[in-house]
Amino acid sequence: MKKPLLIISLLLFGLFSSAQELITNGNFSSPSISPWAATASSAGLNGWFGPGAAGCGQTTNNSYAWFGDINEQTGVDNLSEGLYQQISIPANSSSVTLSFRVSISTLESGSTPYDFFRVNLLNSSGAFLETLWSLDNSYGNYGIPGCGTWFILTSTIPSSYYGQTIRLAFEATTDVTLPTIFRIDDVSVMASTQAPTCTYTLSGSSYTCTNASANTYNNVVLVNTQSGCAWTATVLSGGSWLTTSSSGNGSGGINIIVSQNTNPSPRSGIVSVGNQSFTVTQPGADCTYTLSSNNYVCPNAGAGTLTSVALVNTQSNCAWSAVVTSGNSWMACSSSNSGSGAIDLIVQANPNSTPRNGTIAIQGLTFTVTQPAGSGTGIDQMNQASSFSAFPNPSNGLVSFAGATVNDLIEILDFSGRSAKLIHLNSAANVDVSDLAAGTYVVLNKSSNQTIKLIIQ
Repeated sequence: MKKPLLIISLLLFGLFSSAQELITNGNFSSPSISPWAATASSAGLNGWFGPGAAGCGQTTNNSYAWFGDINEQTGVDNLSEGLYQQISIPANSSSVTLSFRVSISTLESGSTPYDFFRVNLLNSSGAFLETLWSLDNSYGNYGIPGCGTWFILTSTIPSSYYGQTIRLAFEATTDVTLPTIFRIDDVSVMASTQAPTCTYTLSGSSYTCTNASANTYNNVVLVNTQSGCAWTATVLSGGSWLTTSSSGNGSGGINIIVSQNTNPSPRSGIVSVGNQSFTVTQPGADCTYTLSSNNYVCPNAGAGTLTSVALVNTQSNCAWSAVVTSGNSWMACSSSNSGSGAIDLIVQANPNSTPRNGTIAIQGLTFTVTQPAGSGTGIDQMNQASSFSAFPNPSNGLVSFAGATVNDLIEILDFSGRSAKLIHLNSAANVDVSDLAAGTYVVLNKSSNQTIKLIIQ
């Protein structure tokens, strides 16, 4: 996985009286890799060079050097390879600049660095002096075989090495699994014998976008330089969500265009200018939550585990948990997830003759659970009445009540206990219930205190 990295390279233009190239065969186009040689710390194949994989070349002859297997198909685990070239830096140098192209392909899918590519300076005997660049698999493109995106890196060689003979070394190491292939091309070390007329500094070390929305941010960092000194800002990676077209002649600001961040996690990039850098951070998206339903009625008064009673809808990686806020004595819920998911319940049997309600809180939302009445005059016991009954049951029209007498007072109630219809019987037959909505009702003979369940279709 490519690490979200924004490197903005300032192309510095100064006036020089002369410049000298110190690297030979920097584009690896010669039949021999000479004067490049293997570093003393290398083991194994010590790198490959030539046209390489089709489509990977960045120069006219498409030649480059790489570290890994010769066919660039699988990579090499537990790798330690390197190439160096010995160069003599003129003592009268005013500046010495290293530039090279690099491409990284990897089978490491995360952002943790496991495989490393370093640009080191060694003395003429091969002893380590310092590291100019350190890259790893997290900066690469996922996939082997395949050619990762090429980008240009530049660095200034410290003046303390002027007048010395040193080695410029490219060294790659991989761990024991999931290899990475590092490719290099167009290596150049230019020594100038006149001090540049332009100097560049940055005004800040970090910038944070105001929110996760797509936006254009102007003057996030200022480039300070002399009048007439030209510079250009270029996005070398992170182009999936970051772009810039900033340039100037003299001091000016760097503008950044960002796309919307739909992930709740923030993302950041590094803006590098020579040996300086600043960090750009874009906040993650706000999580939103909705329920597929705001309430649920249990199928009966019995105990049980009820699954997927409602669905919590939210974005990927947005965490939520369901917490019982009332009804804790008879209802339990431990549902949670990162992203959308279902709410499950565990309920105990309702021993009461009336329905009961409980509530569950999910990230500021309220979900209501209703459990029907149980024993006593509850609906589970109603049909045990020996003399009071309804026919037909279920019904959608006329109902006759057996076990009732003329002038009995009959009340039909819905499951919430509200009265839906009150009847004084003139006979035991032909009570019209077609005006009631479909559902399950409780029929109470108030004269005999008997109850039955009536289903209206």
